[in-house]
Amino acid sequence: VFMLTPRLKSLSEAEQAGADFARSIGANRLEALRAMPADQLLEAALKGRTEGLRFWPNVDGYFFPESPSKIYAAGKQAHVPLLAGWNGDEQSSADFLDKAQPTKENYEAKVVAQYGHDARDILQMYPGNTEKQVKESARDLASDQFIAYSTWKWLAMQVETGKSPVYRYRFEQAPPMPAGEPSNGAYHSADIEYVFETLDWKHLPWTAGDRKLSDMISSYWTNFAKNGNPNGPGLPEWPGYGKADGYEVMHLHAGPGAGPQSVSSAAVDRQRSRYKLLDRIAHERKRSEARMH
Repeated sequence: VFMLTPRLKSLSEAEQAGADFARSIGANRLEALRAMPADQLLEAALKGRTEGLRFWPNVDGYFFPESPSKIYAAGKQAHVPLLAGWNGDEQSSADFLDKAQPTKENYEAKVVAQYGHDARDILQMYPGNTEKQVKESARDLASDQFIAYSTWKWLAMQVETGKSPVYRYRFEQAPPMPAGEPSNGAYHSADIEYVFETLDWKHLPWTAGDRKLSDMISSYWTNFAKNGNPNGPGLPEWPGYGKADGYEVMHLHAGPGAGPQSVSSAAVDRQRSRYKLLDRIAHERKRSEARMH
C-alpha cells in the first residue's frame, strides 16, 4: 500500500543494496556508474520494481541518526514552526482503480487486494455502493494514500511533541479550464502557480478570484517564511492547528477561511477517523514488518 513508507534501511543495508544494483547493471566500479547515461540508469532503476521507489532515505547516523518517527515520538525534532497541508484532489479515482471501471465490484476487489483483512474497515470508511460513491471514495483513498495521510501524521506528531506553532491548510481552488475541457479539481501541484504568483505561466482563463487568491497565498507563505506565522495585515486570520482550537484548517479557495476539515461539521469526525484508521493499519503493518526483520 503506497501510504506505508518503506522501512528505513541502515547505512550498511543501503550501501549493500546500492552495490547489488550496480552489479546487476554491469557496473562493478563507481567509475562505470558515472560513465552511464542518466537515462540508462533511470531505466534500470525503474525496472523490476513492485511499487514505490527503489532508493529511499536511510538511517545513516548523520542526517538521520534514527528513524524520523522515533525522532518525533521523543520530541527530538527541530522545534520550528510548521505549515503543511495538501490539495483537495491530490489524486483521481482512476489512480486507485487503474484501468478498471468504477463499479462496486471492481472497487471492492481493489480494496481487498490492497488491504486484505482490513478491507472491511476500509470499505466502511470509504464506501462504494454506487458509481458516484465509488468515484468519490476511490479519489479520497488514492489521495490519502498518496500524500494526505502522511502529511496528517506529520502534523499530528508535531502537535503532540513539538514546541512551536503548527498551521494546516487545504488548497481547494480548481484552476479554470479552457472551454470544453473537464476540470481536474484542485489536483496535485495546482497550488504552485498561486503560491509563486505565476498564474500567467499557464494560459488558462484566470479570474479575478484566482488572482486575488494567488496574492493572498503568496502573502501567507512569505509571512511564514519571514516570521514563522502566516498572518499579516489585510489577510483572513489563520489560526493555529491543534486540539485546543479544534484542529482548524485554513481552506484556500476563492474565499479563504478557517474551519473544520470539510464544509459540513458532520464530515469532521469522518475525516479524522479516516486518518486514524490508516494510522492503525500502518502501525500494525510496520510492527509485522519489524518482526520479520
